[in-house]
Amino acid sequence: SSLNFAINLICSLLPRTIFGPIGGALADRYSKKKMVIIGQIGETVAVTGLLVYITLEGLSLPAIYLTTVCVSIAATFNSIAFTSSIANLVDKERIQKAMAFNQTSLSLATIGGPVIGGFLYGFTSIEVFLSIFVIAFIIATLLDTTMDFRLYSKMNHDEARQEKLLTNIKEGVAYIRKQELILRIVVVSLFINFFFGAFEIGMSYILIGQLGIQSQHFGFIEASIAVGMILMSIFIGIRKPFSSPLTIAKWGIISMGLITGLFSMLVIVDMSYWGIVVYSIILLLSLGLLVVLVNTPIGVMMQTKVEEEFRGRVFSLLETMAMALMPLAMIIFGVLYEYVPSEYILIVSSIALIIVVFVLVPQKLVQKFSEEGKEELVKKPVIDV
Repeated sequence: SSLNFAINLICSLLPRTIFGPIGGALADRYSKKKMVIIGQIGETVAVTGLLVYITLEGLSLPAIYLTTVCVSIAATFNSIAFTSSIANLVDKERIQKAMAFNQTSLSLATIGGPVIGGFLYGFTSIEVFLSIFVIAFIIATLLDTTMDFRLYSKMNHDEARQEKLLTNIKEGVAYIRKQELILRIVVVSLFINFFFGAFEIGMSYILIGQLGIQSQHFGFIEASIAVGMILMSIFIGIRKPFSSPLTIAKWGIISMGLITGLFSMLVIVDMSYWGIVVYSIILLLSLGLLVVLVNTPIGVMMQTKVEEEFRGRVFSLLETMAMALMPLAMIIFGVLYEYVPSEYILIVSSIALIIVVFVLVPQKLVQKFSEEGKEELVKKPVIDV
């Protein structure tokens, strides 16, 4: 039922929101590699426990909820430790490629995961389904053990940090507040997550609820965003690093705002059924391209501008605030769509997002950090390949 789905969603989001800052502080204090591996083992044990319980007692909602909580907690520590380690796994010149190819794998999983999962769920037992899940986790854990998480690290890892956990978290907040570029990136990212809620809810509400798009065609429309993400990830991965990532990110976000506004044309302009489907696919494909075009430069800036000893806390605080905003945005826009015409919500959200970007990322700031980037390129020594 919808209630059970909502409870399971809460069991997934709430632990990530609560344990995110703790995971970030631990990632900056202890070995990131150990955190990644322990997180993977935690996920494996949680799913194995569910498999054993179902085999002995049968399927149970409380067991699923408990497993979801445990997997969410373990995944929080795992993902934060790994994300904050990317700049240590590859050299600075290859960070853009690494993040782009990482995005490619995530996008492929977005498309292939539901297809494979649906096939397995429909044609195999739940025990076989969970067993495959456990085997995949074990393989991922073994692969993580082969990676050197300190390859390009510049920190002295022999120094033990004695501060309290809460003090570490407060230091992370203070660090973000002192770094102008990082603070603005974090705030803009939060606004993107919030206003994107208007698009996410509006897309389903308009296409299915108002325009009566069939489920199979809606599936093609939804999949087009992942296709766009894959195409842009491959393009960014094979091209040279952006000379001004902040400029790319700024105009990419503005373009995302425009697409949000253009989606309102579906209810303003009279279109044929197939016209609606094609128009929606074009918009979602374009949005997928832009999501990667925005996320990759922002990710590169965060990896290169945030000092290594603060990366875990910065990334965790950003993820925690984004997670906290998602349910809030869903509730607010979910209520608004019941009482306000959908086209008004999309247009206002579009304009608001564009205004936020122009206010928080003015041209003066873009020029300032673009010049700093050019100075770094001039000072950079020649690397023998």
